[in-house]
Order: sequence, then C-alpha cells, then structure tokens
Amino acid sequence: YIHDYVITHMVYDHDAAEDPYISDNLLKPAFDIYGALINKSGVCEAYSKMFQVLCYAVGIHANQVTGTGHMWNVVLIDGEWYQVDVTWDDSGTSGPMNSGIRYNYFNLSSDKIAADGYHTPDGTLYIPDCLSNKYFSPFALQ
Repeated sequence: YIHDYVITHMVYDHDAAEDPYISDNLLKPAFDIYGALINKSGVCEAYSKMFQVLCYAVGIHANQVTGTGHMWNVVLIDGEWYQVDVTWDDSGTSGPMNSGIRYNYFNLSSDKIAADGYHTPDGTLYIPDCLSNKYFSPFALQ
C-alpha cells in the first residue's frame, strides 16, 4: 500500500533532476521530504525518503540505499530484507487503462535488483543482505 501511495501521490521532477541546485550547495526541495510531502513532487531521493517515513509511521522498518546517482530503499518484512524502488516503479502515466504503477522493483533480493546494472549500492550507507524471494512480486519483470 505504501509503495502504491507514494507513486500515486508524487510526480517525478525532471527539471530538478537536470538542474538540482537553487544556489551553490543548496538543493531544491525536490531532493527532500518537504518536496515529497508538501509539493508532492521530487526526484528519487524524495521518493525514497517519503517511502521510508511512511513505513516508519506504520511500524515497518525501512532504510535508504544510495547508488551512483540514484536512491531507493530496503524494507524489513517478516524478518527478511527486500529492496524496493518506488521511483522506478512510477511509470509517470495514469488513466483508465494504466494506473501508473509498476512492480518491477518491488520486494526484490539484492541479486535481482542488481541484475539491471543500475542498482548497485555505492557503500555510503549500510545495506543489509536482501536474500529472500518470499515476497517477490509476481508482477515484476525477471
């Protein structure tokens, strides 16, 4: 539910992705929780922060994962860690035939998410081993 909520209540900010700074070292709100909660828009960092905050609000442990130029999450479900990328699951489209939600990056093991070549942690943050496939989405691309 949280995965879907973030996707349906946020819009990816392509302008901020191209031009991230307001001035010198001051990032635009699209990179923080303010952008996610108030502006309902942001880049991957805001998506992952929104996902993490909402998970914590309902008692689910979630952390952020940083890669080269990208951020996503790990989430603890029934004692097992999984990787989730709400940004990449947002198709950016909506309408009667397309909800705008995908599950390609939903509850993946580390091996599955790294297989695309874009989801490799940069070592900045501790990432627990995500080994389980128990809650791997049947809708995800393999």
